[in-house]
Amino acid sequence: MLTLFPSGFVEQQVNIFAHGAGLVWGAIIATAMWIGSSYSAQSFKS
Repeated sequence: MLTLFPSGFVEQQVNIFAHGAGLVWGAIIATAMWIGSSYSAQSFKS
């Protein structure tokens, strides 16, 4: 199956996908932490 692609093509696609997934997960985690911190701050105020 790998012989259908030029050399290094699959590795390049995997690296791009892994990098994109890392950025997405980073954004999701950062958003979740921001929401959690703001929510806890509001609950402590009241």
